[in-house]
Amino acid sequence: YTVTTKGRVSDSYYRTDNLPSGQPDLRFAYSINDLGWYSYKIVVKQTEQEYYNVYLPGILNGYPGQSKAGEAAGDFPANEVGLTAHIVLFNDNINKVPRDLKEVGEQDKQFRSSVVLYGRVSNTMLSTSEASNYQYYPRLSSTGKNAIDHTAIAIATADEFDMSFPALSASGGATVGGDFGNKVFYQIDTNPLIARISTTEKSIGQPNISPVTGTPFNMLPYLAIYETAPFESNLDLYWETTSEGLIVDLNTDVASSNAGVAGFENLTWEFKEDDGAGTAVTGYFSPVNNEGQGYVTAPIGQLISTVDGLGGNVDFFNLEPGAVGTAEEGKFRIVYTGQGIVFNSASPIRNVYTFVIKMTTSDGDVSQITIGGEVGGFGALQNVVPSFNSIGDVITQQDTVTIIPPASFSSAVNGTSLTGAPSREGLVYSFSGTGLPENWTMNPNNGTLTQSVPGDTVNVERNFSGNAIGAYNVRLKLTDASGVNTNNTTNLYEPLVAVEDIVIKIDYSRINSEASSVSCVLQPDSANLAAFHPTFEQSDLWYPISRIYYIAQNSLDYDDFWINGIENPQLEPGTQFLAPVFRIGTGIHEKGTISITSNIYAPPNPLAPALGAGTIVGVPDTEVYFRFAGDTTWRLFERSNEYNQVGLVGNGVKSPTFDKPNNFVNNNLPYPYEQYLLNGSIQPSWLQAVRAVDYNSFSETNDGIEYAILVKNLLQRGPNMTINTVAKAWVQVDDLHYPTCVPWQGVNAVSANAGNPEAPYFKYFRSTGGNNSQEYVDLTGATNVVYSRNPYGDYVDQFYTDTVGLATYKPTSGLNYINFALDRAISLPSLTQWTTLALNDSPSTDVNLQWVAGFSNTSGKRIFNVGAIEGVSAIQTTNNLYSAPASGTLRIANNQ
Repeated sequence: YTVTTKGRVSDSYYRTDNLPSGQPDLRFAYSINDLGWYSYKIVVKQTEQEYYNVYLPGILNGYPGQSKAGEAAGDFPANEVGLTAHIVLFNDNINKVPRDLKEVGEQDKQFRSSVVLYGRVSNTMLSTSEASNYQYYPRLSSTGKNAIDHTAIAIATADEFDMSFPALSASGGATVGGDFGNKVFYQIDTNPLIARISTTEKSIGQPNISPVTGTPFNMLPYLAIYETAPFESNLDLYWETTSEGLIVDLNTDVASSNAGVAGFENLTWEFKEDDGAGTAVTGYFSPVNNEGQGYVTAPIGQLISTVDGLGGNVDFFNLEPGAVGTAEEGKFRIVYTGQGIVFNSASPIRNVYTFVIKMTTSDGDVSQITIGGEVGGFGALQNVVPSFNSIGDVITQQDTVTIIPPASFSSAVNGTSLTGAPSREGLVYSFSGTGLPENWTMNPNNGTLTQSVPGDTVNVERNFSGNAIGAYNVRLKLTDASGVNTNNTTNLYEPLVAVEDIVIKIDYSRINSEASSVSCVLQPDSANLAAFHPTFEQSDLWYPISRIYYIAQNSLDYDDFWINGIENPQLEPGTQFLAPVFRIGTGIHEKGTISITSNIYAPPNPLAPALGAGTIVGVPDTEVYFRFAGDTTWRLFERSNEYNQVGLVGNGVKSPTFDKPNNFVNNNLPYPYEQYLLNGSIQPSWLQAVRAVDYNSFSETNDGIEYAILVKNLLQRGPNMTINTVAKAWVQVDDLHYPTCVPWQGVNAVSANAGNPEAPYFKYFRSTGGNNSQEYVDLTGATNVVYSRNPYGDYVDQFYTDTVGLATYKPTSGLNYINFALDRAISLPSLTQWTTLALNDSPSTDVNLQWVAGFSNTSGKRIFNVGAIEGVSAIQTTNNLYSAPASGTLRIANNQ
């Protein structure tokens, strides 16, 4: 019975046809509806017209040749993976994605398109040789936006985009990474149209990166599909269907025709990479009918299939019913039964699981319900942030190749519950920072960070002398799932990154041990005969004594020096006594910075013969010569090679002014010497002058440096001097930046400092900054503290504000010059003060040595007086030893 017109009829009607025994079908009884319609016919309103599928030979995510984070290929911009895509337009695709040609200039070659595109199928790479595709969902789960649209922001030929085959090839001029990118575009040799797509909200396509190693390779084109947004008509267009009937029948069928399970309520999902066997990936959910009502008698559930995102069947999930007698009775949950899983580069697509659950009610109604399968949502595997133990700040040397060894990352894992090799699968190591040396390289597979070292010729300029000394702020990055170019820490369906910010300190190279003194001589005695000058038995004569100390590959004889460039210091026949040459160390200088101290010790007056005022000892000159290994001729060092710029331009590193203290004690001498040290006190007398040489101060390529240190014209006066009364001179060679032996009036300053909190650094007081190197500042009561590698104030290259050398002291720009002095009185009480020189009737007095020098406000490095022709770059300002710019490096102890 069909009511097809509107009107009043009797109160109820009953269908009696085809019913057993003539019984009425009460389901179809209804009351009169005075104002409504009784019948229906379904029509479809369709105003959207002319939409197309754009079939493409692959979509490139990013730019061709763009291989890793922070790198641009050729002239292409960097960091565009995930933000930009490129497609090739062929045949009718050119009309489906037309260029906007209105209001353009005649010279324009690139055009945008107004067509809105929705991704439907995206290409991907399962390996370096196996391409595939998957369904692309144009929605964004994080915001709930259901239709992410893309737009072609530019369309042009491959040539006009600089993406032709020659341009993308290493041999074609514009190299973009070594042939990585020249095959990603289908039929690139035909110069096709290429559309550049903006994908800032949600990326699409495959980047030009290997899914296995994360390194650049050529993506293989594979089917991808965009759908264009349809044109919408302003007319109301309806399409009539064959579906018709009574409204009451429709309502009744909807309400009562299906008694089976229609769905589930309280569905939740969380499946993480670190989940192990037995982990529930859903909460308990309840079956409901088509009216949203639960069941008094619980249906029976069965998981009949589980497939991953590529359609493959998996068997590591079970459907588990709630226990009888508990709050979960009648409910179900899905449990993971596998032994562990790794979130890898294919996981965003592959590890997305769709479940089909068969439910059978107590009345025998059977239904199959599909859940999951949502990329980045229900059914998707979640990534877990990778981790590694803290590396901590690193201090290394210029000549150390490996800055961070692979063992430092031995604890790195990708987040899986598995152990062993699977836990390290897909890990990629990288680093970033501002102002880092360009030659730093990190192995992406194990995290080894290396640098170029002095002498390298790869990736550095010729005669490379090592990376700049200093502290570098570095961010270490560990990315899982073979991820690159990401800082993602929140999106659990993409590669994740763990970071650590550290400081890497590039410190000075240590000298090779063969170039230093074998023993530490602090106060020569008869047990160290090789260290001092010979004895004399003649009386009341002046004896100018000279000696050469040398550092060489092999032992050298006496004549090697005098016939190969070193002038014999003999003044008159019979007046110059040359002691045998003395070798220091066992080999040549090959790296690091050596310190050379020329030392004199004179015993106190009670040990010397009575000569009125006492024994007079002349102060010698110290000259430093060098030659490269294999050379024959000795050459004087120039100022530019000496660490404190000691010497005179054109005259080598000789004793400058104030390395020979003026003391006119006796002018009636047989030789023209005016510099003397009066040894008439009850205390011993000490003199010390310092020289230092950085191996990297030479621009020439060499295989090592040999040294000859000439200590000449030490005046001795008899009579009958013995080994215990003669003044003794010796040379000590050590590592300037890592000292072990610093002679200080019979004490080793390094040993004296060992018990202090700042050791092995030395504590200094400094003044506030000034604008020139001529200003003396009284440091009495100074509280500004800095630290240095050595106690030779004039050879401090860099100060630090911490005791581990990571925080470099940098003065204020324009106020670069400071006065500074070693904190001897407080930190090093065992070190006796040096003294001023006694002049005529003025006795010598104790002083704490003080210097003035400039330091860079950007690097903290000492400023050299480059324009000066003589003197030093760190000038002693200690009372009458001050003479800018020609002050020397002398220290004196001679209390009269």
